[in-house]
Amino acid sequence: MDMNDRIIELIGKLKLSKSAFASSIGVSPAIITHIGNGRNKVGTDLIEKVVATFPQVSLQWLFTGRGSAFGDSEALNAQLIVEQHKDLKRQLRNVQTEINVLKNKLDQFGELFN
Repeated sequence: MDMNDRIIELIGKLKLSKSAFASSIGVSPAIITHIGNGRNKVGTDLIEKVVATFPQVSLQWLFTGRGSAFGDSEALNAQLIVEQHKDLKRQLRNVQTEINVLKNKLDQFGELFN
């Protein structure tokens, strides 16, 4: 198993779609698709983004495949990561809702001057 395979395995362990994983680390979903089908190799920039977003992920496991993806408490860490991801998605939805409310208010205000 190479690092590409471990990234795809990690996505499964995190219980994320490839698209959600890509979004969470700030890359295009196409990059993850290309990694999954072997077209692209995992680079250090992608590894940096993964560990910055998911600090519980074991670098040793990513690079060598030895040990556990999440260290000693894999199940607990995986659950924490999933919960953090859900919380971030909820926060994003709240921000998007607030943006829409403010946009509507701005549109209404603009109509007063037309």
